[in-house]
Amino acid sequence: MQKINRDYLNLLTGELFFLDEINSMDLELQGKLLRVLQDGIVRRVGGTNTVHVDVRIIASTNEHPAYIVGKNILRKDLYYRLNVVSLTIPPLRERVEDIPLLVKSFIEMYNNTVNKKVDNITPEAVHVLQSYHWPGNIRELKYAIESIMNFVDSHSIDVHDIPSHIIDFLATPGVKLEETLENIPVSSLVDNLNKYEKQLIQRAIRQANGNGAKAARILNIPRQTLHNKIKKYNIDWKIIMENDV
Repeated sequence: MQKINRDYLNLLTGELFFLDEINSMDLELQGKLLRVLQDGIVRRVGGTNTVHVDVRIIASTNEHPAYIVGKNILRKDLYYRLNVVSLTIPPLRERVEDIPLLVKSFIEMYNNTVNKKVDNITPEAVHVLQSYHWPGNIRELKYAIESIMNFVDSHSIDVHDIPSHIIDFLATPGVKLEETLENIPVSSLVDNLNKYEKQLIQRAIRQANGNGAKAARILNIPRQTLHNKIKKYNIDWKIIMENDV
């Protein structure tokens, strides 16, 4: 009898496997997976002997199972075999109360990764994050925090540190930024106006693709005034453009 690698047997015996977005699996491969689950045996590529396996499968989809089964993206028989215990995890936009805890966890993670010492996020920034629709769910939030952590230059994350596409979404027609910020705790008027002015300047620079004269025209201010404000807020032109790539 052909000798079977011990590590290979250990991998297939009594293990728990998570198959993420199983609807992206090729239909032919789905059929092979179904046979493994039904028969409990596999045969290595090029091998002649079968190996008994004892595995438990957790699978996820990024679309509703009924939809992908109806579109023949996921095999019905495989779905019925996997759907022993079904759990529905609401999208992040429907459980925004989780965002502060998730953000705290990601900040701690990236403090170690990028060697920063961020220990806080302002209530205003949290509220903006909770107002965004997060089409990419937790994965998108994670990478948004990673982006912020790469460029933040203080110990606290504020609204002006949030990626521009999130701010832009909240400023689009149908999503009123003024209403979004309605419940933010009132603080210093001067501080908030300065933060908002800095944010507008950064957005104008991005929209102008780094062209100073064009950015000044967008803001409807003299070019010298723009440069004075850039100096006042210590805005790094190069970082803004790199962050927008």
